[in-house]
Amino acid sequence: MAHQPCGLAQRRVEVRADAAATLPLNGLTAWQSPDALGLRHGATLLVTGAVELAALRGLRAEWFVARDAPDLAAAERAVVPGGVAGALDAAGVGLPALAAVRNAGAFVAVAADAPVGLRGIRSANHWIAADGTALAQLSALAAAGRLTLRVAGALPLGHAQEAHHRVAVGGLRGRLVLTL
Repeated sequence: MAHQPCGLAQRRVEVRADAAATLPLNGLTAWQSPDALGLRHGATLLVTGAVELAALRGLRAEWFVARDAPDLAAAERAVVPGGVAGALDAAGVGLPALAAVRNAGAFVAVAADAPVGLRGIRSANHWIAADGTALAQLSALAAAGRLTLRVAGALPLGHAQEAHHRVAVGGLRGRLVLTL
């Protein structure tokens, strides 16, 4: 399904090189993964990670539940009784995110193995595919200031081991970028 950026503004913003480096992996993952859920326009969506692109595509990802909530499913169901139509797990939350999905909903994992679908929930992993057209659209969104590119930090290439450790510990808001 081809996607058109929603109402690109004429203004241009400067995108830092380290932020632009996150666009192929983060942007294409967030752009392509909602398709794997098969949700209709206006459906409720739990996203454990980037949410801007889901909202730009007409999915309702408008409530915030803290990542460290003691019971993610209960917190989500408090704002969406009956559960969300789908969950896009970009943070490797797994079963707690699956539990927030209503019966016969959809769950897609992009950062870890998807749990077995329970209660008729379709559960799958999604791996991004090269897509130059979508990447150009994402670049236009970033240049127009409509897409936030999050960088948790930039480290010299020699600090790759530290970067791997920080990713394994979790809790990063954005990507780590290795520089030369």
